[in-house]
Amino acid sequence: MERPGLPFQTLDAEHRAQLSVIADKILPRTNEMPSASDIDLANAPLDKVLRSRPDLVQPLIRTLSSLGSSIDEADLHLMQSNAPQVFETLFQVIAGAYYMDARVRRLLGYDGQRALSLPRAGFGAEELLMEMMETPPRYRSC
Repeated sequence: MERPGLPFQTLDAEHRAQLSVIADKILPRTNEMPSASDIDLANAPLDKVLRSRPDLVQPLIRTLSSLGSSIDEADLHLMQSNAPQVFETLFQVIAGAYYMDARVRRLLGYDGQRALSLPRAGFGAEELLMEMMETPPRYRSC
């Protein structure tokens, strides 16, 4: 959620391109699922995540700025073991953007959270209460 009164901060084109390359290494295309670039993760999906979590913008920019222009899977594994918090921020943004995409959610068969409500007739344990009320009273009179 965007904070009222504060402008929305986002990534520049260079960082978006860099994130797109990294995201494709983390989430490559499979037979069943699209890759990160197939859903254009570094644009609208990324903005959706950063609007929801503006606290991740600056750590993400710092992370992308510290990485070179070409990063391979070995670099990601090294980052994961040597700088787990940095990798976690990067992964959280990428995975969040990927799984918020409508196409990905549809392919997974996930259509969102639903509120479940109990039947209006009662609170769901009436049968226990009725059984207890049918037993004779158990008390002593002094």
